[in-house]
Amino acid sequence: MFDYLREYVAMESAKHECQFGRAATLAEGLTNRQAELNRISPFLGYEPYPAYGPEWEAKRLRQLAEKTGSATGQLVAVLPEVARARTDPFDDGRFERWQASHFNDSGWKSLRTTRGWEDQGFIDAQGHAYRGVMWYQLTVDLPADAAGKSLWLFAPAVVNEAWVWVNGRYAGHRAHTMPWFRPHPVELEITSMVQPGHRNQITLRVLNNIDVFGVSGIYERMFIYARTLTSGNPSQ
Repeated sequence: MFDYLREYVAMESAKHECQFGRAATLAEGLTNRQAELNRISPFLGYEPYPAYGPEWEAKRLRQLAEKTGSATGQLVAVLPEVARARTDPFDDGRFERWQASHFNDSGWKSLRTTRGWEDQGFIDAQGHAYRGVMWYQLTVDLPADAAGKSLWLFAPAVVNEAWVWVNGRYAGHRAHTMPWFRPHPVELEITSMVQPGHRNQITLRVLNNIDVFGVSGIYERMFIYARTLTSGNPSQ
């Protein structure tokens, strides 16, 4: 059991650094650990609902590894784990253009993109989690050699609706997705919007208005990758 927990923590740490190949290997190892536990006792390592278990996670991580370290895709940049963030209960942000490249977000709070916002203090005195719109602002340096490549923004997990701007330009929208239909990726081509060799601004407006038990908003590290072989479905 200790080995299982240790390897689970190592898997999560690898995911946070976008080291998806290593994370997938660790997830696959968890399946073997479950079998070892089950041999000790049928009540250990028992998986009545295999959905979203280690095998499912390993498959998902292998797909992310294909985007970031294979013949079909290469990792270009990992977005910061911590974003500048601000709630928007009255939907002022779109009209005040919080996504503009010159907008001053110095008064915004820091928010990790590897955990839901409930776990980071966005609850009221009665313990009710914030429901509504949250804005995320991040900056990322792109290497100059990214010029001429097909560049894509990928957010592995966003609950449950998202709009994206890059350097103040609208990049696209990921429609509302119920939280139990995992994963919740956002994937958008941003080739024409980014400036390789410079710092770039990524802005997300995320809406969540239902109870999802601690994973509201962005809860896995985002990255930019270069697609080297076009496939029929960018989500595959």
